[in-house]
Amino acid sequence: MLQPLTTFAAGIATARYAKSFVRIVSVVMLAVPMASACSDGTSTIRVPLGLQERPAAPGLELVWLPDEIIIHPGDQLELAVLGDQDRHALALGQLVDAAYNTPPSEETVSPGQRPSAFEALPRMFSVDGFDIDERASDRCSAEDELPASGRCPDRAPMAYDGTPALLGSGLITSDDAFTFTFDDTIADGTYHLLCLLHGPAMASRIVVDRNGERTTQEAVDAAHARAVLEAAGRLDPIYDDSNRGKIVGNYAGFGFGLNRTSSGINEFMPAHIDVAVDTPIYWTIYGTHTITFGQGAAGEQALVVDPEGGVSWNAEVSRAVGGNGAPRGDRGEVTEPDFEGISFDPIRPGTFVVDGGSWDGVGAKSSGLLASFLPKPIAYSISFNRPGDYEYTCLVHPGMQGIVHVRAAA
Repeated sequence: MLQPLTTFAAGIATARYAKSFVRIVSVVMLAVPMASACSDGTSTIRVPLGLQERPAAPGLELVWLPDEIIIHPGDQLELAVLGDQDRHALALGQLVDAAYNTPPSEETVSPGQRPSAFEALPRMFSVDGFDIDERASDRCSAEDELPASGRCPDRAPMAYDGTPALLGSGLITSDDAFTFTFDDTIADGTYHLLCLLHGPAMASRIVVDRNGERTTQEAVDAAHARAVLEAAGRLDPIYDDSNRGKIVGNYAGFGFGLNRTSSGINEFMPAHIDVAVDTPIYWTIYGTHTITFGQGAAGEQALVVDPEGGVSWNAEVSRAVGGNGAPRGDRGEVTEPDFEGISFDPIRPGTFVVDGGSWDGVGAKSSGLLASFLPKPIAYSISFNRPGDYEYTCLVHPGMQGIVHVRAAA
């Protein structure tokens, strides 16, 4: 029997900024080296940020934990990206602390937006498009104030003493790491670290306490392991049931707001879709993805890193290829979904559907970039007018792949 998603889709009607830090879960490396101790008594803690393929659900369960790390002056915090799909841009500084120290607000934050307290911080992408903000994408050491735009004049890493306006890692990708060194003179207190790519929800508190007991590497590893198991318990059964045909619908990404969590799977679910010629297929999208067919378009990369470490967004990824037809549907008020009894076109009420039209398998076909979040998700649909097997991918997450098997009409 097809399983309704109602139990998994509590949704978030209102996004409210609070002082607590929400975990963003997307597969992490559980085995990391023990913290290293230097002869001068300082320590280095390694926090893995990355992906690991697991047999159950080879998706993303990205974790930044623990929420609070206690260190001493002179210690180092090494944040390592271990997976081939993950990307982060880490930052701390007075601007970051000011944002998190702002009293909680009752403001309603739209999907893809951020609380007003964070507007002084650079965001990786512009609100109205996908232009890169170099203050976030490149390394930045702004001692007094952040430039209004462009690269920071000083890009060399510095020991953090709590006074710079912003100290950022720039974009770090697979098998890369950035180390924050905390100066011997830094005052005891709480400092905030966040990801400028994933936003305010992905954050940790760094507590400098000269007389306190440091957070151990074992504690970091244990927090990671607990979070991964917790996320796997929620998401792996959904992934498995989708691939076994027990869940109605096709999905590009899953989670990211469902069941009141920011956990998610960056996979196409199910991985294989069977459909008849000229029958529309619908994918409901959770997160930021493309649905791209054809080798020409699939060869593109979303983020381009130049030899000097500068990052730019590949505008070709954002554009629809092969025509995406006229949008249809209504993104009005959305009520709690009820998938009971639906066997075709299981689109959440209020979903905005981008109609990609039909395709004959020649050349390339792409949805372009679609950013979709609750409570008003986006769906993408296409139909095929020739039988065959059609592989597709997400250009933002190259490891995210699927295949559509198109059969002749009965």
